[in-house]
Amino acid sequence: MKILRALASAVAGASVLAACSHDVPSSAAGAFGTAAHRFRCDDGSTLVVAYPTSDTATLQLRGATHALRIARSGSGARYTGSGLQWWSKGNAGTLSRLGPDGHGAQQLAQCQLQ
Repeated sequence: MKILRALASAVAGASVLAACSHDVPSSAAGAFGTAAHRFRCDDGSTLVVAYPTSDTATLQLRGATHALRIARSGSGARYTGSGLQWWSKGNAGTLSRLGPDGHGAQQLAQCQLQ
């Protein structure tokens, strides 16, 4: 059951992260070798995320690609790596800079699924 919940969260969160840029192509599918999901962030940028496996997310941020791994969360789907945290739930997600304690210390953007 726990695995099914994690997989469902990953699929729901798949619509959350993989590229944060103002110049994202309109068709993001296949951008990372898997379906990608577009989010519109509060700073006007577009965030595209791909989930190559149920345990990983790929984020492209300002021209750099970041590999994130699933992390423990009380609710939603949380991925960390490369000094970043992507936490999604439903049609929304938050991108944060990862703090020394392994949690989001500085929020970078709030994003909504397009």
